[in-house]
Amino acid sequence: MTVRMKKASNKILLAALCTAAFGAQASVLRIHCGADSLGAEISVNGAYKGECPLDIQMPAGEINIHAVAGRGNDRQRVLDEQIRIGDGVIKPIDIDIPLWPGNSKSEREALTELDKLNAQLSGGSLSNSARAKALAKKSDLFLNAGQQRESFALLKQVAMLEPDGDYRRYYMDDALMRGDVDRAAEEARGLQHQFDNLTADAQFYIATSYYIAGDLDGAKAQVVAAITNRKPDAGNAGYSALFLWLTTLRQKEDATSGLRQYESKWSTTAWPAPILNLLQGSISMEAAERAATSDAQRANGNECELTFYAGEKALINGQPEAARLLFKRAVDAREYSYLEYKLAKIELKRLSH
Repeated sequence: MTVRMKKASNKILLAALCTAAFGAQASVLRIHCGADSLGAEISVNGAYKGECPLDIQMPAGEINIHAVAGRGNDRQRVLDEQIRIGDGVIKPIDIDIPLWPGNSKSEREALTELDKLNAQLSGGSLSNSARAKALAKKSDLFLNAGQQRESFALLKQVAMLEPDGDYRRYYMDDALMRGDVDRAAEEARGLQHQFDNLTADAQFYIATSYYIAGDLDGAKAQVVAAITNRKPDAGNAGYSALFLWLTTLRQKEDATSGLRQYESKWSTTAWPAPILNLLQGSISMEAAERAATSDAQRANGNECELTFYAGEKALINGQPEAARLLFKRAVDAREYSYLEYKLAKIELKRLSH
């Protein structure tokens, strides 16, 4: 975390500019911010002033600047700095708060990936397709760090470079993070109709967008296609099974029998099998929670997933208060890159209205 002060090269000119803009002998705090800190909330002497970048009219004297980036999550990044501003001057300040301090393994991996992508993008020899792919990956990193504005700005660059590219999955992800289920479903339909041979992962994400938007027939068709396209015991097949179960239950059909013909496609013991066992009633919530926390490195993510799917079952069964508490637990886990976090946030907002 750094704050860099830039000295004015011409005090007379600055004072004249300041006087013209704000009145005689006024001073201006001109706050710039790096790409990672766009939109940071700025408070001066304890009073909120707006989002970076901005100009603030100030009296001369000692000033405390408080900047917060990554609002409302546990990756919130804070900077505090004391400066002194003179009479009738424009004082430029650069705010630079890193996206990830690098305090955890996942943050260090994200920083490494971000450095790699920035190195690729700084070269002038990339094709439009390669540049779009790198920007889309960078957008995903920003989105998963809770930086939605920056992520969407990168997505707009991707769309300009390659409007017909296979990047709607990122658009779906962005829409879900923003809680815009209609746009997520629209992007899903666009992706479905754009390509004849979709991957199982693409079909799964299309299914989840349809599901949360209420298109149960579309969701079921795509999740069955995703299961069918996966190799037996594929790592992500268990999540497709969960959505097939929920979709079938919401259609008021026998969810358990609907899974039987596909059971060879997923593990019946490895995660997320305990969630499916919970949904089917073969284990208790306490047993499912023990399974979720048995792997210390994945415990928080597993809790996010478990409480989302349990919340969906409670909601379908007409228990909105139980569902609300479970969705809140999923959101409080703050696993921003998890699909379940995004969907739980949408469901929680719906229940609060």
